[in-house]
Amino acid sequence: LPSNLFTQNYFEKFFKINKLLGQGANGIVYKVEHFINDFSLGFFALKKIPIGNSSNLKKILNEVELLCILSHSNLNLVKYNHVWLEIDSMSQFGPKIPCAFILTEYCDGGNLEELVNDFINPKLSTNEIKNIIRQKRKLKKINKNKDNLNSFPQIETRLLNYLEILKFFKDTTSGVNQLHKNHIIHRDLKPSNCLLSYKYDFKKFSQLDFNYNSNNKNKCIQFLNSLPTVFISDFGESQFEGNKRTSTGSTGTLEFVAPEFHKKYKNLNEFNKKTDIFGLGMILFFLCFGKLPYSASLFNDEEDQEYSELKSEIIKFNIINFFQSNVFKREYYRRDLPLEIYVLLESLLNYDADKRPLTEDILITID
Repeated sequence: LPSNLFTQNYFEKFFKINKLLGQGANGIVYKVEHFINDFSLGFFALKKIPIGNSSNLKKILNEVELLCILSHSNLNLVKYNHVWLEIDSMSQFGPKIPCAFILTEYCDGGNLEELVNDFINPKLSTNEIKNIIRQKRKLKKINKNKDNLNSFPQIETRLLNYLEILKFFKDTTSGVNQLHKNHIIHRDLKPSNCLLSYKYDFKKFSQLDFNYNSNNKNKCIQFLNSLPTVFISDFGESQFEGNKRTSTGSTGTLEFVAPEFHKKYKNLNEFNKKTDIFGLGMILFFLCFGKLPYSASLFNDEEDQEYSELKSEIIKFNIINFFQSNVFKREYYRRDLPLEIYVLLESLLNYDADKRPLTEDILITID
């Protein structure tokens, strides 16, 4: 690459790393603070990607192009700020190589995968732990019977309620709708790519119980307005609709890729809006039940599962048959969710791609 493409030491001069947000085969993401003359311009997400070769650079620039197009489009897409190249290392002791730095909006609330897992396995803060210990000591002084201490209330675990599911899924669908309006296919929709605008203190709403009727309308609206906004992120695999598929592999995270891409065809399937819709359906499924409908899964532990076993299960998956199965009735079914949610899931996860709805139709259904 020509030397005039590089802005050497730009990162060191204007940014300070706050913390590591994520690391994978395609690069590293940091939370950084932007400074000019010691004056803070705020926090941003910085994606640092090794360029490697010209084809990889083309892929990186494709992501930047899409980010530029989308930057001022919608409230539910992560905003792009800046991109530059430097010669740098990807680790403390790694060799110096050409790297791309992509600066985007920082979302402080984590992602939907983390949120749902926190609901199911909530972690106590240091202050909450101290408070529980303090209260247990008080109880021990009052009553020395240890059996009574075992009944001390523990933190509640739960799934998302109907309004939380509705709000987070509508935000996610709105972001995808904006992509599709610009003829862009995301290709890697999953809960970890759905970021939250701020940390959701769900514990204070843990006892909330809405009846979802007109009598509660004002209360429901107030609650919905208290929830963080979801932003779609990570456009590294995205492409314009109609672009030809160049490999037989399934781009994206296996569990969220439409089943038609796991089969062997003489003619390769092209990614389109309906393939994104399947990913949206799996996100909704995860929001509703806290897990996916597969017995095998790479979703939470990629190292310990058999790829071929999961792939086979995805190819055979039929949402209608699943809803009628004993496994669903025993491990998934929720009485607190309205029938419309199950009907929507059936349409989004339809095995026949042509029968899956468009994002505009999904938003009308949600409204």
